[in-house]
Amino acid sequence: MKTFIEIGSCDFQTLNHFTQHDGWNGVIVEPIKKYLDNLTKREGIQYMNYAIGPNDGTATMHVFKDAIIDKDKDYAGMSTMNPTPTNLARHNYTEIEVNTITYATLLKKCNIKRVDFVKIDTEGQDFKILKQINFYDQCRPHIIKIEHKHLDAKAMAEFLIKHGYHVDVQKQDIFAISLK
Repeated sequence: MKTFIEIGSCDFQTLNHFTQHDGWNGVIVEPIKKYLDNLTKREGIQYMNYAIGPNDGTATMHVFKDAIIDKDKDYAGMSTMNPTPTNLARHNYTEIEVNTITYATLLKKCNIKRVDFVKIDTEGQDFKILKQINFYDQCRPHIIKIEHKHLDAKAMAEFLIKHGYHVDVQKQDIFAISLK
């Protein structure tokens, strides 16, 4: 059985279709409940209403107001835990409290023993989450796709190379394939 973890899905159903193919199961992690609830629920996927954070607890999330999202659905996927979202007028978003868990807690809670593919798209928290992954146990991801749009792509690529990955830096994402 192959396992994926998608951190930051919004309601775009990006990896939700994986379980339609033989041999896949997974976990979709989304801190904003209304977006998680919009996903078509599929057998073989655990849907977790959390943000991956530095500890198990809560954090403040900046979420665009519905009036802004109604004009452009892409804003639904731009929620962030960054204290000052860049290029945003404060009147366009609201702050909500979301539940947080660490990456390690996620693995434990979901009884994950193997990770084949991790996708991280969290509007600026991506590198912090990547650094939580234990690259030295059986849950070492074989493939990683991580957004670098809001971060230092070079630092992220060097980090992945140091941990034994072949890295392909693209316009907004990094693809990493384990060499071990």
